[in-house]
Amino acid sequence: MGLALLVLAVAILFTIPSKSIRLFAARLVVFLADLTLLGLFTFAVVDLLFKSEVIRPSAIVSMAIVWTWFFFFVFFEWRFAGTPGILLMGLRLRSGGNGRVTLVKSLARSLLTLIVPLIVAGRIQMITTPSRLGTFAQWSIVIALLSVFPLSIAFSGGQSVPDLLLGIAVFPKQSNASQYPVRLNRRDWLLLLIASVLTGVIFASSAAYGSSILERKPTVPPIQMIESSGDAEARISARLWSNLQAGLPDASDVSLQDLRLITVVGDLPSAGKEVTAPVACQAAFRAKKNYQVLRAQINPQTPILIKALLFENLGRTLDLYTNRPGFLVLKVSSRESFGFFNFEYSENYTFCLMDSEGKPADLLVDASATLSIPASISEPTALILGDLDSYSQVEKVPIWLH
Repeated sequence: MGLALLVLAVAILFTIPSKSIRLFAARLVVFLADLTLLGLFTFAVVDLLFKSEVIRPSAIVSMAIVWTWFFFFVFFEWRFAGTPGILLMGLRLRSGGNGRVTLVKSLARSLLTLIVPLIVAGRIQMITTPSRLGTFAQWSIVIALLSVFPLSIAFSGGQSVPDLLLGIAVFPKQSNASQYPVRLNRRDWLLLLIASVLTGVIFASSAAYGSSILERKPTVPPIQMIESSGDAEARISARLWSNLQAGLPDASDVSLQDLRLITVVGDLPSAGKEVTAPVACQAAFRAKKNYQVLRAQINPQTPILIKALLFENLGRTLDLYTNRPGFLVLKVSSRESFGFFNFEYSENYTFCLMDSEGKPADLLVDASATLSIPASISEPTALILGDLDSYSQVEKVPIWLH
């Protein structure tokens, strides 16, 4: 199947004129340049405002970031005939041949190019799909929809579908429209749709199935890891919450954003480290093959002293566990939300919990740290549509801070 898709994709590429390919490649670089600028500038400015406490993280702040960037690009296209990326690549926006792009057309172009595809794809991604096949189909549709407009640049002579609808063109600064004839007939539409579907299927295959396409798997695959966090775990988390707040100043009520206990069946995150743990923990783990993860999400703007007190309180909670001997993973994470993207820094501590002469004994087996950039389509969609409650629940930030 993979080879068939590859052959079809290469065959489609040979139908595209070389000028269209060059313009498509240039506009791909434009997108990456604008995305990089967006990320670096947002992180530099907003993080500085967060640290100086001029503003604090909240859903309304994230929504403001998203819409500020949208209107920033609208303004640049209207006043300077292109976004910063377009200008850096020596391209320019033109309307009706060589005319200037009006504010209305710039606004409409940004809506069709950015907002509409993101809303449609985000709504589809929000649909619950319990099956693996459902996830595969969902991601195939989402990526195919997001691919239609960018891929149309290659099939229509260098212009996207929104550009064609609005009579706007993107050309090198010293060129004219006659050098880049625009076409999008039935054959091109068909090839565009096929290429978009192929893009969605290939991406979804990698995301949902990974390497299983190339490997022979048993009919019923072995369980790798199962995570659960039900009523029992929620009750324990509720009791631990008050313990973690003990001794903290009243002003630190937003320092701890989330606390969750998760029961895991499967390998430890530090695979192989259990062999260095005491024999009692090794035997208990081999018998049940399960452990628990206590995940605490701390506000990144929390002062160092408050963080130290939280860490100290987290250490004390270990003595409250009665399921001994066994393993417990203490995961302390800090997540910064910037509307379009997020940074999450996590410290993971794996403990062996035992009894020693009738008293709790906690031994640190392994420690590690990770930095990740969680990506999502549904979260920016929620911000664009003003669904702040959904965004607040995912990011664990308040909707509004006075």
